[in-house]
Amino acid sequence: MGIETSRAGRSVLGVALAVSLGACGGGSDSPTATPVVPTERLIAEGAGVALGAGFVLVQPFSANVAGGIRMTVDWTLPENDIDIVMALGECDLALLQAGECQVITFSDSTTAKPEQLAVTRSTGASYTLLVLNNGPGDESISYQVVLVTAS
Repeated sequence: MGIETSRAGRSVLGVALAVSLGACGGGSDSPTATPVVPTERLIAEGAGVALGAGFVLVQPFSANVAGGIRMTVDWTLPENDIDIVMALGECDLALLQAGECQVITFSDSTTAKPEQLAVTRSTGASYTLLVLNNGPGDESISYQVVLVTAS
């Protein structure tokens, strides 16, 4: 994963770069570039979703425009191992186990809490988020899927 900055941090950085670059080179009449500030839109979320040990939450979602996708999944008990998978199109546990899902990315850390995924460039399409509870205990899951586009 790369270094993430906040939206406000990106705006400040963009303005600082525009101001400093505008001061370079003296009296040029060339236009100054306007910084691109990304916009974020929540496209799927859930809170307090019960997920037993050994079970999988399957959450389809659509990103109707090209952009980045950021997913965060959190849960209650740190001793539970929760993993997440992002697949293109339709996917469920049976298809995943059969190797028939087009997996784009996944996070299977035994210690990361929350689990996070980010895809910097995606096409407008349908996807599936799979949340796997490897246990040892039952869980209460919260998740967010955010679409990030240039404004």
